[in-house]
Amino acid sequence: MNLFKRKTTEKEGTENKKPLFTLNKTAIKYGSFSLGIVAITIAAVIILNVIMSVMVDRGLLKIDLSSGGQYTMSEENISFIEGIDKKIAITVLSEESAYSDGTMNRFSQQYMNVVDDSNYYTQTINLIKQYPEINDNITVNFEPFNGSKTQQIYKEYANLFYGDIYIEITDADGKVRNRLVSFDDIYSYSDSSGYAAYGYPYYIDANNVETAVTSAINLLISNKTAKLALLANHSAEGLFDQNLSKTLKLNGFEVISLENITLDEIPEDVDTLAIAAPESDFLPEELDTLNKWLDNDGKRGHSLLVFPGNTMDNLPNLNEFLEEWGISYGEGTLFETNKAYCYTTQLNMQVFTNRGETQMYKAIAPTTTGRIIVGSNLPMSVKYDEYSSRKTNVIISTNDSVTVMPAGSDSDWTPSSTAELKSYPNLVVTEDTAVINEVPSSSYVAAFSSYEFIYGGFVGYTGVQNLDVASNVATFISGIYDENKLTFVPKTIEEQSFADVISESDVVAVNIIFVYLLPLAIVIIGFVVWIRRKRK
Repeated sequence: MNLFKRKTTEKEGTENKKPLFTLNKTAIKYGSFSLGIVAITIAAVIILNVIMSVMVDRGLLKIDLSSGGQYTMSEENISFIEGIDKKIAITVLSEESAYSDGTMNRFSQQYMNVVDDSNYYTQTINLIKQYPEINDNITVNFEPFNGSKTQQIYKEYANLFYGDIYIEITDADGKVRNRLVSFDDIYSYSDSSGYAAYGYPYYIDANNVETAVTSAINLLISNKTAKLALLANHSAEGLFDQNLSKTLKLNGFEVISLENITLDEIPEDVDTLAIAAPESDFLPEELDTLNKWLDNDGKRGHSLLVFPGNTMDNLPNLNEFLEEWGISYGEGTLFETNKAYCYTTQLNMQVFTNRGETQMYKAIAPTTTGRIIVGSNLPMSVKYDEYSSRKTNVIISTNDSVTVMPAGSDSDWTPSSTAELKSYPNLVVTEDTAVINEVPSSSYVAAFSSYEFIYGGFVGYTGVQNLDVASNVATFISGIYDENKLTFVPKTIEEQSFADVISESDVVAVNIIFVYLLPLAIVIIGFVVWIRRKRK
């Protein structure tokens, strides 16, 4: 018995006893707030999913998951397409399904021994179908290869192939003009296995459909074309054809080869001649023919492109001809002493940045973020600035930290401390101008310091403008330069988007995650937050 325990009355005991449940207004307030946030978030996620689904279905939203945006057109191309005000009809000479069900691959393997093992055919369709989405004036249709439309096209273009692309443009006066984009225009392929000579296939390694189609449209709109002839008997085999020939065709040129300019007359419609890495000297009579052709009976209007080989020392006649045009080649190879202007540690690889501001400079070597990286450069010099009706223009040059490595030097050669350092030309354009009926007309000779402007590993690098400059020179000296005209260089698509490997199960998984699991996770998180707040 506890004598000190205080007795309580019935009333008093009732007042001090806590109820089993109390109404906590603070908890209700914060809990309601949390549930409201959860509800709003769930609603936002659902609405966002619905909107994105609708946009994708209607083609308003394109998601390119490839690292280089290989399924997305370039901004320059999109801007050009948006500004087209003429009716353009693009006809693909195959069924659309042929690009995804293997039919296109079977045709190319059977008739051309070319295989696509990297989904380049799928990329073609993805890019082609973007044209009408960008501009309503453009339509894209797929025509069976044995269809009536194909039979009509065959009357004009006899060498049709499955999947060729036919483009028609209708002018304001109703006049219709057309161009054909061929399989070889669209795809680049190579003997990656090294066994094509034994019957193994070539493999597609680049897709140029965007470049090929847009350049064809551009040429139809501008209606400016030129004809260039390679002096094949004085040029290294294959060097010109691998890159520059295809690029020029994309920019309005018809490209042919001439085996002999002494016995055969140069065709009247040829605007430009080209020499690529000459291996044999010109005969005096050949140079006489060349001089007469450049003069053009005093009317001018003809031009010559010169890309040297590893040396010009064994070509005295050609060197004498070029010196008459103010252009001189020396012995040895240019050597950049400042590593800041080199590509990695290869000191003979210069990064050229010196470009001018006149119309000719801007047309040929516009100042952009792209670089010009060229090795195997011969030392060039200008014999005169102006002589009679001729004027020389140095378009691109090295920095003033360059010297000459003598021919035959070892790979570890280094210049002496007393070596002369200066800037050397990399591109010289000499113009010979006559005034005909008060209108100036010019012939040009354009000479480069290296064949690597059109051939070699750097030509294919993204952001390197070697090939752009070579193409721009040809366009300018051939008289078809237009400051508003696009310049096209083949672009490769080397990495694939994940879009082509997503299966139906992947789509289901994505739907489950974003439509069900994500909202459920938000609800659970909200409930946990509410419980924790309640217990505080």
